[in-house]
Amino acid sequence: MSAEESAETADAEQETDVEYGVNALDIDFETLIASETNSNIIALHEYVSSLTPTSKNEYTGLFEGKNLIVITVEAFSEQVINEELTPTLYRLANEGIKFTDFYQPAWGGSTSTGEYSVLMGLIPADGVNSMYETIDRNVYYTMGAALKREGYSTLAFHNGTYTVYRRNETHTNLGFDNFLTFGSGLLDIQSWSNYDVDTISTILDNYVDDQPFCWYWMTYSGHGSYKSGDSRSTRNMEQVREVLGDTYKDTTLYYFCYQMELEKALTELVDTLEEQGIAEDTVIVICSDHYPYGLAKSASYGNSEDYLKDLYQIDSYDFYTRDHNALIIWSGSIEGEDITVDEPVMSVDILPTLLNLFGVEYDSRLLVGRDVFSDAEAMVIWPNHSFVTSKGRYNAATGEFILNEGAEVEEDYLSRMKAIVSNKLSYSSNVFTYDYFNVIFGEE
Repeated sequence: MSAEESAETADAEQETDVEYGVNALDIDFETLIASETNSNIIALHEYVSSLTPTSKNEYTGLFEGKNLIVITVEAFSEQVINEELTPTLYRLANEGIKFTDFYQPAWGGSTSTGEYSVLMGLIPADGVNSMYETIDRNVYYTMGAALKREGYSTLAFHNGTYTVYRRNETHTNLGFDNFLTFGSGLLDIQSWSNYDVDTISTILDNYVDDQPFCWYWMTYSGHGSYKSGDSRSTRNMEQVREVLGDTYKDTTLYYFCYQMELEKALTELVDTLEEQGIAEDTVIVICSDHYPYGLAKSASYGNSEDYLKDLYQIDSYDFYTRDHNALIIWSGSIEGEDITVDEPVMSVDILPTLLNLFGVEYDSRLLVGRDVFSDAEAMVIWPNHSFVTSKGRYNAATGEFILNEGAEVEEDYLSRMKAIVSNKLSYSSNVFTYDYFNVIFGEE
């Protein structure tokens, strides 16, 4: 083969390599529309079929076949990640996929809506009712449901009580073989504690051999109020003060003490995965359920001042700053690689990103979130229709759109973004109201 022919072959192979296809299924929307009598479902069909599927990409299937542990952390904040104080968290955040502009919007509804956004790839447009609407509905797209179809053992657990937020009704329908909590299979009442490390130790002792596995954990130790005298403060304050010194006020330091229980749990988890020789075969995902509002000025939490300002080390903040947080996606298999996402990302993007990374066949048009490695436009949405994109940020309360420095947009950009936000919120609200996944996929 001549040099010229070799060059032509290489060019052809390179061109082929980038033709990844799209994340879409062969859904016959025309037939579905023609056979449907419910106008609301017809509207859903018309909306979804009008969308462009997102592209597969070089990261499609990167984690195929690996174990998955998704952790929604109670009241987590990016300020907790500290090389000296929380070295395991620091390692996971800096040796995995790095996200520089991540948000967990305050959806209204506290922990339940934060969980929903992580699990569903949809906006919790109806507050707490968003999760309740999934009861007895087809929840086709959660990682639990998707990987269970791939033959994974699946497990959800929480070191809180069984019935809070009606998780005993919702979480048993999320594709998990079992849902374990205090009083329901996790720990007996004699050995119960709020410590995250006790929870993960119990799970590792009993379930780590059931591979491949998909675990979902809603933590508890970070729950406020943050105060002295609590065992989490007592056993962690010396270490916290040694590292953080006089940087923060006492109430804020108590918050760090509570989050130290997460660090201990993650250290136990990573150490065990490495001892078992499965760290490279396991993916850990960490996201907050909401900003630590237990530090805000509030009679309910006994705060006479706003300790969030102290945590963020600023004099004032808006909701963009308040809800800016950390997303961690780590696997021993990608340590040392430089994978960075600089565009805005929100918690709703986690599910479609994981579906793509695990090589699961899915239809990206059916989820509001986006695979962050795809060609989809980056967007973070708040329930009041405010949003952030790679071009700028819009405050729906004031009607102000602030363009990022150096960014340029077409004349109709703002009106187009507003329409997209409105459609995404409406679709998210209606998916489970009309059991839309059951219409598409039928009963499982």
